[in-house]
Amino acid sequence: MNVGNLNPNPISPSPNKKSESIEPSSVIRIGERRDVLVNKLEEYRKRIGKHLSPADEIQLMYRIAILEELIKTGEVSADALLGQFMDTFRNVFNLRVFKEAYKIVKDYAETGGKNLVGGTGLSQTRETR
Repeated sequence: MNVGNLNPNPISPSPNKKSESIEPSSVIRIGERRDVLVNKLEEYRKRIGKHLSPADEIQLMYRIAILEELIKTGEVSADALLGQFMDTFRNVFNLRVFKEAYKIVKDYAETGGKNLVGGTGLSQTRETR
């Protein structure tokens, strides 16, 4: 079971290197949802090792890595992350899963998850610092 899948278009793997980018210049900016994205990252971290299939565990690792970079730098680029992920997750890298994880995080950052079906969504409670 995939949690938080985008609807309605599934993501298919690219047949060649030129088409590996998510969309031209796809960038996620943290915006005003920083606190809830930090909460989502913590939720994702708590899920590791909690009876997930290997495929779901890999996608969870991708989401965590994307959110960590987004929170640290304020924005991430799909193309830049793609290269990093191919190096970091060399033996377990899956382009389709990366694209899905990236689009899920992007939707949380841009719309609060309005285009996602399933999953736990974003907490609307803001933490105080």
